[in-house]
Amino acid sequence: MPWEYDELVRLTRQALQDEREAAAFYDQLLRQVYRYDTVQALAQARHDERIHVMLLEDILRELTGMEPPPAGEVRPPVYGTVEEALRVALADEKEAIAFYERLAKMAITPAMRRTFLRIREDEILHATLLEALLRPDPPWMQNE
Repeated sequence: MPWEYDELVRLTRQALQDEREAAAFYDQLLRQVYRYDTVQALAQARHDERIHVMLLEDILRELTGMEPPPAGEVRPPVYGTVEEALRVALADEKEAIAFYERLAKMAITPAMRRTFLRIREDEILHATLLEALLRPDPPWMQNE
């Protein structure tokens, strides 16, 4: 149905913008942390989000036959403390898991479905890493 296709394109564009903002958010947060485990987790997430941008741009090219929209203004979330930022990131990652599950169900090719599910798996990993960093009284929080 045409409306389903239009919705898939709209949601993929939204996902692209969300991934761009997530990469910028992790980049910003990386400038404020120093502990190895925190840096490693955030650097991995940032790297994955950048890969997701490229994958989503490819999907949009496939869907529309056109170049994806330019980044425009990317506004990472605002936060006060590193702990607050990690909680914001965790909430965003959990939303992304459900979002990519929805996109996978809407995919029009098996390859597109696999890509959406691969991104979903990365988001699950990010959420797991963030949960580990946010455990009660982690030693790294005292040093940030």
